[in-house]
Amino acid sequence: MIIVGEALPEPEAGWRRIEDSDTNILYEGTWDSHFNTAYSGGSRHFCLNTSENSKIKFNFVGSNFLIISSLYTTYSDKIEVKIDGEVVDYYSLATKNLNKAVAYIKEGLEFREHSIELTKINKGTFSTDFILDAIDIDANGEIKPFRKWEDKFLITTESNNVYSFLPNKITTESAIPKMTSNTSPSGKAFAESISSASYDAWYAFNQVDDNEGYASVSGRVAGHLGYEFPAKIAIAKYAVRSMNSASNLYKLPKSWMFEGSIDGVGWDLLDTQANQSWTTVNTDKEYLIKNPKPYKKYRIKWSENNGFPSYTDINELKMYEHIPGEIVEIETSSENNFINHGMDAGAEIDLNSIITKVSYLVSDNETLDSGKVFRKEIDTLSKSIKNVSIK
Repeated sequence: MIIVGEALPEPEAGWRRIEDSDTNILYEGTWDSHFNTAYSGGSRHFCLNTSENSKIKFNFVGSNFLIISSLYTTYSDKIEVKIDGEVVDYYSLATKNLNKAVAYIKEGLEFREHSIELTKINKGTFSTDFILDAIDIDANGEIKPFRKWEDKFLITTESNNVYSFLPNKITTESAIPKMTSNTSPSGKAFAESISSASYDAWYAFNQVDDNEGYASVSGRVAGHLGYEFPAKIAIAKYAVRSMNSASNLYKLPKSWMFEGSIDGVGWDLLDTQANQSWTTVNTDKEYLIKNPKPYKKYRIKWSENNGFPSYTDINELKMYEHIPGEIVEIETSSENNFINHGMDAGAEIDLNSIITKVSYLVSDNETLDSGKVFRKEIDTLSKSIKNVSIK
């Protein structure tokens, strides 16, 4: 079992190890190498604590990755994790003294190429404070050189106006604040039942990795847990997070419905899941909601857990807001605008009816190295086009 904060000398079944010396890994800042049999593959990379904003960058093909590092109580306690250009998490190296340890794990990504950036936010007090020993990825995955952006697309009209269509987005932080009671600081946490005041509903929203978190009343395995927002909000994704105790993983829900309500009386079904289980502590499992629309109340309503006969636990229940897309007019189709505002492959575009000619610009970079720009004109006078998928 993979546990954050514990040693993992060899990759587990289904994983493969990439050592710190792999040339696809990019180190930014003041880095050097230590060589010792105590480290995975006999070496590790280390960064001086005087080096600010130091980074580790790489791309990988797969859906899961984890970071192997040395841990020490005076190393950096805040490393930022950015996946595909979005900050998704933070982790600490200052938890204990241990080599070949799992410092961070991310599972359940779409199986494709992803860009990863790890950035030291807080300096440690030791002379070296940011370590990379190895990276584990899917056994059928692949490590690749870091690329900040892939092919990008902008749209120009016949009158040379330049546009980017920003797709729908999902926030990277839970829309639920860090709760300190069922009603503070805002909204309301609720549950069908609770074990006691020490396991009340709000413990599933306190942003702390507890040993259990929320617990239903003893003798009641099925139940529901939810949060009422101060105003209606569209939720596009939710996550259930496992607790800090491996011995309690079988208390987590196994099969459930995720529902939304305006008034708490009528509930609409937004998602269903069956046979869900966790093998690692402090791990999010994320679930997307199709066609999100605003509700005031959301709840997870489970029918069974993973085998504990007395009650059900949930460490953390997170909900992520849906941000509608928008159209942005851009001054020019310059290199920087391609990089900073260009649309990614896979974007869905609803074309405005006043656009009669559209230029699709596909660019690694118009002026760098061997990058090229391709233009494709579409005459919308002869045929109405309402939707375009960029491939």
